[in-house]
Amino acid sequence: MKTSTHKAVAIVGVGAVLPDAPNATTFWKNLKESRYSISEVPSHRWDPALYYDPDPKAPDKSYSKIGGWVRHFDWDPLKWKLPIPPRVSEAMDLAQKWAIIACREALDDFGFPKRGLDSERTAVILGNALGGDTHLLTLARIMFPEFANELDKAPNFVELPEKMRATILTELRDRVAKHFPEITEDTMPGELSNIISGRIAALFNFHGLNYTVDAACASAMAAINAAIEGLEENDFDAEALVAVSQRGTEMTKVSVADNGLMAAVSGQLKEIERIIATIDGYVVVANLNSNTQAVIGGGTAAVQKAMFALQEAGYMVRPLQVSHAFHTKIVAPASAPLGRVLQQMHLQSPNVPIVANVNGEFYPMGPNVVPEMIGLLTQQIAAPVQFVKGLRTLYDAGARVFVEVGPKKALHGFVEDVLGEYNDVLTLFANHPKIGDAVSFNQALCGLYAAGLGEPVVGGQLSVVSEQKETIQTQQSKMVTQEFHSPATPPTRGADRYLQLGHLFAEFLERGFQIYSDGKPARAADHVCITGASLGLPGTERVFDDANLERILQGDQFIDVVPMRLRRAMVDKNITRLVKSKEGDGRFEIITSPAEVIKLAARRNKFDLCSDFGYPQDRVPALDIVTALAIGAGIDALRDAGIPLVMHYKTTTKGTQLPDRWGLPEEMCDDTGVIFASAFPGYDSFADIISGYYKDRMRREHLEDLHEASRHRYAVARSGHSHHSPRIDCRWSLRRSDHRATPGHHAQRV
Repeated sequence: MKTSTHKAVAIVGVGAVLPDAPNATTFWKNLKESRYSISEVPSHRWDPALYYDPDPKAPDKSYSKIGGWVRHFDWDPLKWKLPIPPRVSEAMDLAQKWAIIACREALDDFGFPKRGLDSERTAVILGNALGGDTHLLTLARIMFPEFANELDKAPNFVELPEKMRATILTELRDRVAKHFPEITEDTMPGELSNIISGRIAALFNFHGLNYTVDAACASAMAAINAAIEGLEENDFDAEALVAVSQRGTEMTKVSVADNGLMAAVSGQLKEIERIIATIDGYVVVANLNSNTQAVIGGGTAAVQKAMFALQEAGYMVRPLQVSHAFHTKIVAPASAPLGRVLQQMHLQSPNVPIVANVNGEFYPMGPNVVPEMIGLLTQQIAAPVQFVKGLRTLYDAGARVFVEVGPKKALHGFVEDVLGEYNDVLTLFANHPKIGDAVSFNQALCGLYAAGLGEPVVGGQLSVVSEQKETIQTQQSKMVTQEFHSPATPPTRGADRYLQLGHLFAEFLERGFQIYSDGKPARAADHVCITGASLGLPGTERVFDDANLERILQGDQFIDVVPMRLRRAMVDKNITRLVKSKEGDGRFEIITSPAEVIKLAARRNKFDLCSDFGYPQDRVPALDIVTALAIGAGIDALRDAGIPLVMHYKTTTKGTQLPDRWGLPEEMCDDTGVIFASAFPGYDSFADIISGYYKDRMRREHLEDLHEASRHRYAVARSGHSHHSPRIDCRWSLRRSDHRATPGHHAQRV
């Protein structure tokens, strides 16, 4: 059992942005003076004349207009030397700004930056419930085509002259646009609640974990709990990533007149080198990847000339989207800062041989080699990547099996190109997007097994090369040979191959842990068992079906043609999309034809939370489709696990029991939690509420117009056009009946 001291956590800095308190000091003063900060809503937040109604049942209204409102806060990122351009700042939600202000105040309270803080081990965990208001305004602006479309179909509006209709729509669009923020490339990152922690980490250069915790009203406590657990488990230790992170950071900080260009070239390496040698200006081979593929880099003008010359020679050339010409002298200024960072880290001699890209040779091993290692690492920034030479160094040292661990198989191809002339080389990749990670990994395991690797070692011992008795070069050669030349033992006949693969993988994990932990015993692992699962799929007759898993495993296709009526509806939404050219730049285009919208998609079919899962019908209007699907998946997973929902009862004042609600068995309630993961919240219900509000408002306006016309029918009659009066009276009566039949669209919950 953990002691209380094990959970000791110190809060070393505090920041706050609260009603009547732009900082924590003012808030503490308000508390001591018992200041009351509840007041009526300020008009710049929302207009009570539009949204307030004392009747709780009034549709699309709030029956309260009081609350705690943040009225004053300091926001001056340029003064604070935070890299936030004004255009980005304008698109940021208040929630993001307040989070940055509070974080800055907490760091200042701690004494940062004068007081030391290991930014590489600093995490940002933010508790957040709603995210802010700006995304609601943006969504309202996006929905304007829906309102305009409804207005355009209104019978009275259709009767107006075409020119007048166009003018009214234009004026309405312009007036509505004044109330809502403009939509730019900064809109989404400025509004997403789950990006706030990442923005804070980037602004203050924190490289530890960063994420946002959304647990509604319990978000703050959930974030604090997650932070404490992370500190206890030492999860905020990112030392292994420091060098890579700092390397990229320092290179992108380089500021020169010409950042340079880079381009990938497919062709014979010797010919590439020969052609670029004829180019005036600074251009070099920055990556020597294989005999038939390289990356060139250098000054912009020189690289452009080289690209043209290489294309003229018949080679395939592709420009790379990079901020600088990496691995060239252009980024050499970043070498010294990187070296200073590496000197502060606890680098040690490698335990296994590692090839350096800067020269294609092994890193030094043994005592007192750290300065030489740092020298190689700092040189690598401005030096070409010697991948070809490194592969040949490994082969000469005895390596025969090469496994690429990464998202694709580019390096796998380089190895086959460079070492393909040798018949004893095996090249594998552990992942590929087209095949899938699980299949790719299993194929790599099978390849290692077929090569004779992973069999039990005779006697249970591995020979160890002594540093004291062998030179470093001999040690490197023997260790690499040992790694890649395990004796091949034929598999046992009749044995289960999957069982053998399982033993192979278990041995691999055990040996890896022994190397990682330096022989220390492993702590007891907690066993986890998944007892139930649920899978909802689009394109099937029912979203949640018992055959879904089988469909996935057998590779069923769920994508189908989008019907023309839906494609036309997408055109009506006046969508603006970002189109990227072959050169990598982009432009915004408005979709004006069904031919330009998406034509294939996997769409949801039958799903009824009430009939399929017994959910109360009266509670369905409060759910967005995202929430409904999540509830369905949860109940389906409980059913799959064989966990029943039982009726809970409440005791009356007379001692009798009445049915209360369905829920988990009593003995499971206290130990059961709910964790919901979603990239974006559901906006369907909100869009319906917004649409319903404007539809209702347009109906009211039409009714008022007709009523006004009816009141003046006598004037119309006196003008000699009395035959129009019955028509006006009839239309007003019909509109009034329609409005009474549908007084509101959706009940809004505030």
